[in-house]
Amino acid sequence: NTNTNPNPNPNPNPNPNPHPHPNAGFKLPPVQHLAGRDCLVLYGLCRLSGTGVDKNPEEAAQWLYRAALLDHLDACVILGEMHLKGEGVPPSASAAAALFRH
Repeated sequence: NTNTNPNPNPNPNPNPNPHPHPNAGFKLPPVQHLAGRDCLVLYGLCRLSGTGVDKNPEEAAQWLYRAALLDHLDACVILGEMHLKGEGVPPSASAAAALFRH
């Protein structure tokens, strides 16, 4: 045997990734939590606009409230706007302000 390489690994680079991704080690929150929140908002928006489903602002508000309770900021803003317009929810400037501060 004429192989003089003391390293039996055929890969000459012991570290196949010498430049790790800058986000290496970053831990995401549980995916089901994020996906669930976003899905609540998307379905609420579909109900609000009537995209692909019957338009139902009252039901849209229910789905958006669920997302807002999970701290989804877009849901809070949309709900605040709905309260300002009285769309699907009772008109209430104070409820809108509370949602915008959330």
